[in-house]
Amino acid sequence: MLLYQAIGISLVALLGYSNPVFAYSQLDRPIVTGALVGIVMGDIPMGCMIGASLELIYIGSAAIGGALPPDYCAGGVMAAAFAISTGTGIEGAVALSLPISTLVSLVKNILYTFARGWCLHQSDKYAEEGNLHGIEIMHWIAAYVAWIPLAVICGLAFYFGSGLIADVLAMIPDWV
Repeated sequence: MLLYQAIGISLVALLGYSNPVFAYSQLDRPIVTGALVGIVMGDIPMGCMIGASLELIYIGSAAIGGALPPDYCAGGVMAAAFAISTGTGIEGAVALSLPISTLVSLVKNILYTFARGWCLHQSDKYAEEGNLHGIEIMHWIAAYVAWIPLAVICGLAFYFGSGLIADVLAMIPDWV
């Protein structure tokens, strides 16, 4: 069951990261990903409540210039999944979301810098040759070379980390 949930979480994350393909329809927002994770985890009401609560945290997050905000897609997906699986609910999701989204944002920045940088240079080469098809292919590769690894990371982190996260959350005092 855990394996299927991890695969489902990866697919929810991939859908969220693929948001630009769907005309920026906000599929990456926690209010959407929380509900989808609720479906995957079998607790739709809790997924919706967690997603709505996390949306309040990330509602003003936007990439400005070269600065990347915390990755609210991964933060929403992972926090909802861990909170539902550990039974900590909204409190657990809020405690987990920002550290997860900040860590994933660092990984995302590395992927964007190196993998997308390579694609950009390939696109320049194709532009000099007048190869429009090559530029188009580089565009799609640049997108999915970051999205697929991030989605897989979400699934693997859930699969291997749910026990660890439960232990960490149990150590946090109630007053926090």
